[in-house]
Amino acid sequence: MKACVEILMSTYNGERFVAEQIESILSQTYSDIRLTIRDDGSKDSTPDILSRYAATDDRIKFVLHKNVGIVGSFYRLLQDADPECQFVAFADQDDVWMPDKVERAVQVLSTYDNAGPLLYCANLEYVSTDLRHLGYSRNIARKAGLNNALVQNIAQGCTVVINDAARKLLLKHAWPPQVMMHDWWLYVVVSAFGSVIRDDFISMKYRQHEGNVIGGTVTFFSDFRKRISNFINRNNQSFFGCYPQANGFWKTYGGELAGESREVIRQFIDSRKSLFRRIKYLSCKQRVYRQTFTDNLILQMLILINRY
Repeated sequence: MKACVEILMSTYNGERFVAEQIESILSQTYSDIRLTIRDDGSKDSTPDILSRYAATDDRIKFVLHKNVGIVGSFYRLLQDADPECQFVAFADQDDVWMPDKVERAVQVLSTYDNAGPLLYCANLEYVSTDLRHLGYSRNIARKAGLNNALVQNIAQGCTVVINDAARKLLLKHAWPPQVMMHDWWLYVVVSAFGSVIRDDFISMKYRQHEGNVIGGTVTFFSDFRKRISNFINRNNQSFFGCYPQANGFWKTYGGELAGESREVIRQFIDSRKSLFRRIKYLSCKQRVYRQTFTDNLILQMLILINRY
């Protein structure tokens, strides 16, 4: 018997591309899928488009709610996910999935022990609004894990599939206000208590357009400029809000952490207390890391000057 996969999609003013995304999901080679869509208070024709699809395909469930933002919307979708489905996937409103995206994820996840929390994520192709090829996401250079998750998200939400144990873990506590993005929070929580599987498989076409604020970069120079801007300029206080999010995680799950995961987060939290602790922290084996050499140099500098 095939495992059921529930796909959760949050929409907001997505009339331009949402139909194409839904078509790519309904055309998956994996047959046992359900698509649950929560519209986050759209002001355009998105609800009308979703209603038409829901009326013609019983695999689709559509609900219309007030705007709570992308993090809150996906949190509510996860809360309402069908417990009968063994896996939960996440979808953006403006991409195009490869036909075997879901099937590949289920095949990979099925090779792991399903008793513990699992998170699968994959690579993607960057495309323009008219789906012209722009580039590919990078393969990760270092192991996925909590040391990485605290300061970098490598689990692009639109590629993520989790098992039921991960879903229950993520709903065990209310999400704290420090959560930056739903997918980053998934990566942090599951990496602390379970296993994160990163697949080099190109699973989807990820549109780059003016409404896509968390996009990718293609050339070295544009990538470098974006990294510098993201690291240095965010609120003139920290890069990406990683320390507040880590602190929120510590307050939420800290009492349940044990062993290496507990030490990784505890040392990171304690590093903020003084310059001496930060210098000491930068020499310890369990310090945080990002995936590239350049990123790590910037990260170490920001930790040293207390801007993380």
